[in-house]
Amino acid sequence: MTRILILATVLVSLEIWCENRSQAQVVNWEAEPICYSETPATRNPVARLQHAIESDDVHVEGDDPLARLRWLLEQLQVPSSSQVMVFSKTSLQKPEVSPDTPRAIYFNDDVFVGYVQNGLIEIATADPDLGTVFYTLDPHDEEPPQLLRQANRCLGCHGGARTAGIPGFQVRSVFPDTEGKPVLRAGSSLSNHRSPIAERWGGWYVTGTHGSQHHRGGYLLDGNRRPAKLINDEGENQLALPSSVDVTAYLEVTSDITALMVMEHQVEAYNLLTQANFVTQHALWQADGEALDPAQRQRISKAIEPLAEYLCFRDEVPLIAPIGGVGNYTSDFSRVGHANSPRILRQFELRTRLFQYPLSYLVASETFTNLNPVLQSAIATAIWDRIDETSGLADLISQSGPRWLTENR
Repeated sequence: MTRILILATVLVSLEIWCENRSQAQVVNWEAEPICYSETPATRNPVARLQHAIESDDVHVEGDDPLARLRWLLEQLQVPSSSQVMVFSKTSLQKPEVSPDTPRAIYFNDDVFVGYVQNGLIEIATADPDLGTVFYTLDPHDEEPPQLLRQANRCLGCHGGARTAGIPGFQVRSVFPDTEGKPVLRAGSSLSNHRSPIAERWGGWYVTGTHGSQHHRGGYLLDGNRRPAKLINDEGENQLALPSSVDVTAYLEVTSDITALMVMEHQVEAYNLLTQANFVTQHALWQADGEALDPAQRQRISKAIEPLAEYLCFRDEVPLIAPIGGVGNYTSDFSRVGHANSPRILRQFELRTRLFQYPLSYLVASETFTNLNPVLQSAIATAIWDRIDETSGLADLISQSGPRWLTENR
C-alpha cells in the first residue's frame, strides 16, 4: 500500500510538471546577475509602501485585522471586489484554512493579497527585476506592523516545479476532502485561460453564473478516489457563498467567477514574463556591455515566444455559455488599472471568451512598463508579429498605447 501511495504521489508530480511549461528555460536566479534573495526589491508597489512605512511617512491604520486589511488594500489600490475564496489546505497557513474559514485573495494588475482569519496577511507582487516577490504583515501586532519580505518561507511552494523553476504564482485546482485537505491520489492541476472549465477551481468557492459549463468549485470529495462522473450541483451557478462561511469575517460576500478567470490569466502571464526576464538579464550579463551575439538573442527570443503567445490569448479555451459575476468586480476592473492603461484592453466579452480583444491588459501594467528596454523591445516585436492587422486592434493600440509597445512597433 505504501508503495502504491508513493507511486501515486510521483505520478501527480509528473502530471503537474509536464502540464507546467516543460519547455521553460531555467536560470539560476540565486546566482549573478539576479541574486534573488540578496537583492533588495525597490521597484514594485509593495516595496514602495514598505519604504514609506519604515520612513514613517505612512502609518498602518485599523484597530483589528479586517480594518488593517482594508487599509492595506487601499494603499495598494487593490479593489475589495476582487475577492476570491480558496478553502483547500494548499497554502502556507493551511491549519487556519477550511471550508468554513476560507482564505481570501484580493488582487490588482501587479499585487496579490491573501487574508486568513487568525493568521498573517500574505502579499505577493510582480517585480520588474526579481519576478515574484513575497511579503507578510501580521495584522495582530500591537505595535505598528511592518511589511516583511519573505524568501525561503514562500519558495517551497512558489519556487519549484509548479512554477516552472522560478519564483512565481500559481492557481491550483485540487480535490479537497470535507476538511479541505487535498486528496493527492485524486490528482490536481494548475489553472489558466487555456484550462478546460471542467478542470478549474477545485478547492475554491465560485459565485456567479456560467450556464451549462461544469467546474470543480465548491466540491468536497467523499473518500479518496476521483469520481468517475463529478456531480457538483451545490457548487455550480451559485449566487452566494455557503451559509457555513461567516461572511462578516471578510470584506465581501462573494468569490466572483470573473475575478477567478482574470486571476488565472494573470498568474500564468507573470510566470512566463519572469522566465523571459531572467533569461534576458542573464544574456545581458554575459554580454558585459557588448552587443548581444546571435546565440544570446536566440535564447531571449525563445523565452519570449510563449509569453507573447499567451499575452495574445493563443489557445484560450472558448466559453460555451455566458459568464455572469456577482458583485462589483466586473465594473471595477473595467475602470481601474494603470494610468496609461488602454480602456479597450479592459473590456470583457464573457460570452465566448474572457476579453473583447485578444491582447492582455497586463501590457499596460506597472510591471511591464518598468521592464528592461531590451526585453520590452523583444516582447513588443513578438506581440506585433501576432496581432491581426485586419482586426482593428493594431490601430486601437497605436492610438491609445501603452507607449513602450507603440514605440517599438
